[in-house]
Amino acid sequence: MDNPILDFKRIPTVLKRCSFESKMNTAQFYSRQLMIYSGAQGYRFQIPLPWEIEAFVLYSVYSKEWKYDKISSKNFWRIMNSIRNYIPPKLEKYKGTTQFLTWFKITAASTQFYSQQNYMFLFYRYNYYFSFHNDVIDMNDIFVKKFQHEHYDYLLMAQSLWLALMSEPETVFSAIMPLIHDCYRDHISKLAISRSEYIKQMDNYSGSFEDFLYSFRPSYSYPFIEYENNYYLPTPHLLFQSVCGSMMYRLTEDNEDLRRTIGKEVFESYLLKIIIDSNEFDQTLPEHDYEFKGGQKKTVDVMAIKNATIVLLDRKSYVPKSKLRLISEEALNDDIGRIAKAIVQVYKHTRNRVGKEYYYFEKKKEYIDFENDIFGVVIIEEDGYLPEEEMYNSAALKLKLDASETEWLRKHIFVLSLYDLERILFANQSLISFLRKKAENPDFIIDYPCNIECEAINSFRKNFCDEMQKRTWNLVKDIDDKKVLAEFYSKMKSIESRRCI
Repeated sequence: MDNPILDFKRIPTVLKRCSFESKMNTAQFYSRQLMIYSGAQGYRFQIPLPWEIEAFVLYSVYSKEWKYDKISSKNFWRIMNSIRNYIPPKLEKYKGTTQFLTWFKITAASTQFYSQQNYMFLFYRYNYYFSFHNDVIDMNDIFVKKFQHEHYDYLLMAQSLWLALMSEPETVFSAIMPLIHDCYRDHISKLAISRSEYIKQMDNYSGSFEDFLYSFRPSYSYPFIEYENNYYLPTPHLLFQSVCGSMMYRLTEDNEDLRRTIGKEVFESYLLKIIIDSNEFDQTLPEHDYEFKGGQKKTVDVMAIKNATIVLLDRKSYVPKSKLRLISEEALNDDIGRIAKAIVQVYKHTRNRVGKEYYYFEKKKEYIDFENDIFGVVIIEEDGYLPEEEMYNSAALKLKLDASETEWLRKHIFVLSLYDLERILFANQSLISFLRKKAENPDFIIDYPCNIECEAINSFRKNFCDEMQKRTWNLVKDIDDKKVLAEFYSKMKSIESRRCI
C-alpha cells in the first residue's frame, strides 16, 4: 500500500483533529480484521499488526481533540507506517550490536505473540485457576467478590463478543452487538476504563510519548474505554487476554500474600494436573516435604518418571517486569537474575538432591542414569524473551561451575513458559522428546501444532461450546430477521470448527 510516512512526532497533531469516535471505530475495524479468518488476511500490509493497532489506540486516547473530523484512510496509514518504522532513541543507540536484537525481541515479542496463542488453552487454564478451591483457598469466592460474577461468565461474554465481531456482513454485527451489551452490561463495566483514568495510568507508567510505542497498555486489562457516556471497544483482539491473564493481575495487584498463596496452592496444582493428564509418565508426584541432616526441606513442585528418565519441574510465578518495555537495562538485569536464580535452584535439585537427599519413585534408583537421563525444567508464567546465553551464564557464575559442568547445565536444565508446556502436552506430544532435542540443539524451538489432543481440555471445550450455543440462541431467538440468524448460525459453526471454540 503506497502511503507516505508521517513524522512520528506529528502523530498527536493529526490525531487531535479527529473525533474520538472516529479513531476508536477505525481501530476496531482493523482489530476485527485480525479476528476474521477469510478474505483480507492475504496481504501483509493491508492489516496492521496487533501491537501497531494498540499503539494507535494509545496515542488516540492520549491526544485530546480540538476538531472532530473523521480520520481518513490516508492519515490512518500514514500513522501506521510511522509507528511501524519508528525506532525509539533508547533502541536506536543499540543499532549494529547484538543488544539491538535482544531489545527488539523483548519489546516486539511481548506485544505481538500473545495474540497468536490458542485461546482455548488460556480459557482452560484460567477457568481452572479461578474455580480452584481447597482447604486453604477458594478462588471462585475471591474472584466473585472482586468482579461480582463467576469467571466462566466472563469467558462466555468474551466469546459472544468475539463471534459478533467476526460476523459478516455488517447487518449481523449490528443486530447482535446490542443484545450482547444488554445481556452482559455489568460484566462489560468491569472491563471498562474511563479515558481520564487511561491517561492517568499511562502518565504514572512513563509519561513519555516515545515510550508508549512498546509500553504497557491499559487495554490489556480494560478493552472497553468509557468517554462521554459511551463505551468503545477499539481493540477487540485483546478481549480474551482481558478475561484471562489480566484478571489474575488485577486480582492480585498490591496483594503479595494472595499472590504467594495462589502460586503455592493453585499454580502448583495446575502444573501437576496437566502433567498427569498428559499420560506420558509412569509416575507423577507432587511436592514432598523431607528431612535431611536435621533440616526440613522441600522437593521441586512436580517429579515425573518414564521408564528410567526423570523430569523435575518447578513452577515460578515469573512475569516480565513492565519496565522491560521501556528498554531498561536495570529491569533486564533484574529479570535475568530472577530466572538465573530459578535455574540454580532446579540445578541443585537435579544434580545434588534427587537420588541423594530424596527419592520417591517406585522404580529403584539403581536403574537410573543420573548423569544422562535426568532433566530439570523451570516453568514460568509468561515468557520474557530474555537472552538465554545471559541467563545460563549468570546461573553458572552463581554456582561457580567449570566449563564441563556448565555444559551439563545447558543440556539438562531448561526454562519453559507455561504456554509452551501446554502446547507440548495438549497436542499429545512428548515432553521428554522435546527436552532431548533441546539438549542436542539449543536453538530447537517448539514447532508443535496448536491442535487439541488432550482429553481433559477437549471435554472442557465441548462443554464450553455447548453452553455457548445454548446462551447464544437464548440471546438471539427473538430476532425477526431470519437471514441474520442464518448468517450468524453459519459463522458460529465455522468458528467452532476452525477456531477451537
